[in-house]
Amino acid sequence: RAAVTLEGSVSVADAAKRMAAANADAALVLGDEDRVAGIFTDRDLASRVLGAGLDPRRTKISAIMTENPRCVMDDEPALTAVMLMVDGRFRHLPVVDSTESVVGLLDVAKCLHDAISHLELRNLAGGQRTAGELLRATAPPDSTVLADATVVAAAKQAASRKGGAALVVRSEGGGAPRV
Repeated sequence: RAAVTLEGSVSVADAAKRMAAANADAALVLGDEDRVAGIFTDRDLASRVLGAGLDPRRTKISAIMTENPRCVMDDEPALTAVMLMVDGRFRHLPVVDSTESVVGLLDVAKCLHDAISHLELRNLAGGQRTAGELLRATAPPDSTVLADATVVAAAKQAASRKGGAALVVRSEGGGAPRV
């Protein structure tokens, strides 16, 4: 989708209004020659401004934006873009062309929705794994917790893993656990 673009001198309050009007949860901050200088997200508003007690009307975007965000070229494979977001643990990725002009802004949730849609279409054609099969195939063996485990046990299991999550499975009829 097209990106909301702002100058660094815009107040956080004005940026939030522009983002709301565009139904966007992120905006790109442009610098010299309209190149990406930073990114401002709804999370920045919540944690860096409101959570820090700053006045959104007086705080400039340039003071709280994430500077020099990673960008992806518009001709790079989609998987490269998604992997950058997943590996970097960020939700938005600016897309630029060969002149470094902004083409748009990718959102990891929308990218994953698109990928899932493509997988579902492939599944209709046959030969694809179900989500449960994929989950069982990719979940590390130490990441599962039986559904009748206590919340404390599940939390301890999740905390012991780097990802901080546990896969909850249920056992049917005394058989093997099922996702």
